[in-house]
Amino acid sequence: MTPVVLVVEAQPALRDAYAQSLRGEGYRVLSVAPCARARRLLREAKPQLLILDPECGGGWGRALALEALRADPSVALIYNTSAPQRLATDFSSWMADAYTVRSSEPGRLAGAARALLGQRVGPRGPSRSPAPSRA
Repeated sequence: MTPVVLVVEAQPALRDAYAQSLRGEGYRVLSVAPCARARRLLREAKPQLLILDPECGGGWGRALALEALRADPSVALIYNTSAPQRLATDFSSWMADAYTVRSSEPGRLAGAARALLGQRVGPRGPSRSPAPSRA
């Protein structure tokens, strides 16, 4: 089964770049702007990976992450943030499995997704790597 990734990103150019990169890895990608349809997609699509900025919407990203993990504790979570220094003092950031810095270069984000999902399903075929456990 192809892993489903939900990308929640406010900036259309970044959202498109992330989605394109992740699709290139072979994932089924759903991408939305914050608040638009993210909650509904979480319930309906049941993604294996959620990527979002915890700061979006004045902290709405954190609330969405918590909601996702309460509904399905196995969902992997990547905080993709432009303010990584804030995560050091925010205990709610501990629920994330990985952190990336928002960038127009989606390579690191795709690599973090691959590490968490434990496979590459794209053109180079499947490969397995151990997925980190949530502490």
